[in-house]
Amino acid sequence: IISLDGWAGTQRYATIWSGDQTGGNWEYIRFHIPTYLGSGLSGQPNITSDMDGIFGGKNNVVNTRDFQWKTFTPMQLNMDGWGANEKYPQALGEPITSINRNYLKLKSELIPYSYSIAKEAINGLPIMRAMFLSYPSNFTFGKATQYQFLYGPNFLVAPVYEATSIDKDGNDIRNGIYLPEGDWIDYFSGDKYKGGRVINNFDVPIWKLPVFIKNGAIIPMVNANNNVSEINKGERIYEIYPFGKSEFTEYDDD
Repeated sequence: IISLDGWAGTQRYATIWSGDQTGGNWEYIRFHIPTYLGSGLSGQPNITSDMDGIFGGKNNVVNTRDFQWKTFTPMQLNMDGWGANEKYPQALGEPITSINRNYLKLKSELIPYSYSIAKEAINGLPIMRAMFLSYPSNFTFGKATQYQFLYGPNFLVAPVYEATSIDKDGNDIRNGIYLPEGDWIDYFSGDKYKGGRVINNFDVPIWKLPVFIKNGAIIPMVNANNNVSEINKGERIYEIYPFGKSEFTEYDDD
């Protein structure tokens, strides 16, 4: 159920949607990141917005950057037919089609992890977590980390929300990524980073979202699928990052 608005208690029944917005510009991504975090802090963990907005669009880089970061959000809402430009993930051709497809496949693979942190959000921490909820400090209490978040306990996501040093193909860098104390692993390269610092000039080619895994993470997954009927129920998949003693509670039902 997706609701435009609601009173106290709406979180028990519906995902809240941020309303009609214009995509195709960086501002659309930028303001939605702290909006989502604020929703979770307000007791409403189920939050979504239209992929690349309802209106506007046809900006290849903004389109795929939106598909990338919303892989690590509760829901991706693809509204089409209201604006002049279709918003399907394949609408802009290659290489955007393949990039978006790979992130949609990843979202489908993460269903057990997402389901587990959604269960936790019933009476615990929200699905998308402001940094200070897990790593409180004078630094995270301010605005310095308002454009990054934790997706459950194990993923740290720093969306590309502005053009910093972009080239004609959409390749860029990301500044201001705060890694808390501990070891963090680049999800796509496997490179390990020491925490307790801010990373600048982080390379983000057009296909890459800055995603870091907390060392020791256990990530339950399934095979990539177009709908849940394609999930192989006889197979359990776990991505494990061995480090010290760690645990993750997976929630499943029928």
